[in-house]
Amino acid sequence: MKRKEIIETAKKSGISHLSFLKNQNIKAMKGYFYRGQGGTIEALVSKVKEAFPSAEIIETGDHFTAFRGGAPVSKQSHIYVEFSLK
Repeated sequence: MKRKEIIETAKKSGISHLSFLKNQNIKAMKGYFYRGQGGTIEALVSKVKEAFPSAEIIETGDHFTAFRGGAPVSKQSHIYVEFSLK
């Protein structure tokens, strides 16, 4: 699958923030301002599996950091799912 196809498929499933990593994995992120406000990791995993049934989940987590206005989601507090496509 090409990047453009991956992005469009993700958007259809409600995944708006993706990062393509150097190791060929993809990281889906959901930002939040207050902890718990961004949903759960399990919900994000479900969205990834719905959008990409062949996805292999590599890592999940919660990145918490101080607020920085205007920073991209990857630099703010967010939950994430790193996965690879087979």
